[in-house]
Amino acid sequence: MSAPDAVGLPLTGWRVLVPRPAAGVSPAAIALAAAGAEAVVVPLVETVPPEDLGPLDDVLLALGAGWYRWLVVTSQAAVPVLEARAAHAGRTLAGIVADAHVQVAAVGPGTARALRDAGVVPTLVPRGESTARALVAAWPALPRTTRT
Repeated sequence: MSAPDAVGLPLTGWRVLVPRPAAGVSPAAIALAAAGAEAVVVPLVETVPPEDLGPLDDVLLALGAGWYRWLVVTSQAAVPVLEARAAHAGRTLAGIVADAHVQVAAVGPGTARALRDAGVVPTLVPRGESTARALVAAWPALPRTTRT
């Protein structure tokens, strides 16, 4: 937004630092610009896959084989890594999840959006804050079993 367009907006003349991961559009920067501020986005976090991909590959193989009932994704940055490792195995993340009938939990709406973009529909996304605490609080109760 140019300076003349910003006249009369509440943050006109403000320059605001927005630290964030490198990938993606910053909703905060968009909102600040709409209010007249100059948002300066500075990438401070870089997400890289682990150096040893063997354990991740093993877990994805076990996931696809039905060893797990749930996949919990706590960061949208994890989704492209999971997709890449699934592709390395000749699969898609969506295919692994669907074939194994795995339910998927996302820590928040950004992670849920990244999963949906990968073709994975999350079963559980907590409302409110995007934290592990909120995810655990929203977790469905396990069915009770009776002992005989």
